[in-house]
Amino acid sequence: MLNRRIASAPSVGEVLRLHQAHGTEFNEVHLSTCWSRLGRVASPPERRRMQRDASFLGPLRQQTARSLLLLQPQWGARAVANTAHSAAKLGLHSAPWAQLWTGLGQAVPPLLRDFTPQALANTAWAFVRARRATPSMLEVI
Repeated sequence: MLNRRIASAPSVGEVLRLHQAHGTEFNEVHLSTCWSRLGRVASPPERRRMQRDASFLGPLRQQTARSLLLLQPQWGARAVANTAHSAAKLGLHSAPWAQLWTGLGQAVPPLLRDFTPQALANTAWAFVRARRATPSMLEVI
């Protein structure tokens, strides 16, 4: 039910309101769905704000990074791929986003066999776009 509400949120504001109201209940699927929805509904001015003002998505960014680092085994390939793709699509690759990209990068290798070809391609694209790809990571992929 909650994930359905996130997936159908009509705006960035609604996604963030749902996170603020229910974030303590979020698991990796909810977090990934938030990122996917933000990637779909964010307008160009909202994307620029996200890129310039790290505090705008601060609680969601911090919870996602913490979840990736502490609960990595619970994250599935689809959730990792969707989160990476959305963060890259939104242009979130400056210094405040380093911990998120580190967590995503650590999550990829153990899940490699679970990625569909499309999810793998999207993940590789995301890391290249975010300037977070390393030769060793691309070798793994």
